[in-house]
Amino acid sequence: MIINHKRGTYIQKRKIEEQFTIEELDRLQDNMKQELIQAEKKMTISCYSNNTKKPYLSHIKQFMEFCNNEPKQEKIEDYLYELRTKRAYEPSSLNTAKYALIYFFTKVLKQRINVHLEQIRREIKNPEYFTQEQIEKIISSISN
Repeated sequence: MIINHKRGTYIQKRKIEEQFTIEELDRLQDNMKQELIQAEKKMTISCYSNNTKKPYLSHIKQFMEFCNNEPKQEKIEDYLYELRTKRAYEPSSLNTAKYALIYFFTKVLKQRINVHLEQIRREIKNPEYFTQEQIEKIISSISN
């Protein structure tokens, strides 16, 4: 379905069924499918972009599978730990997963988050510098 974007451009609205395969949805119980559909509806109403909705819904679905279709707040840290250790997620991806689950519990399930989730720190990458020789080589290669 095509909807009109506020700036006059057109974007494709993605339905929940288009984002996951039938097999993926079949692994979830009916009540969890409804929760996933509810999350997608709330994000659409709140004008979340498709680039936000897709990873959020994916993490919510994976979390449900991780919890055997019984999502509990106490399992959030275990899920994030598995993403970091077994799946080698980067800190920015972990933050996406964390905020997707916070959204799920607060907006969809209407629960307060009772577990303390630590701030996920990004790795600091040191800038790369050219050596003196590399700078001289670059300068000498310029012909003016």
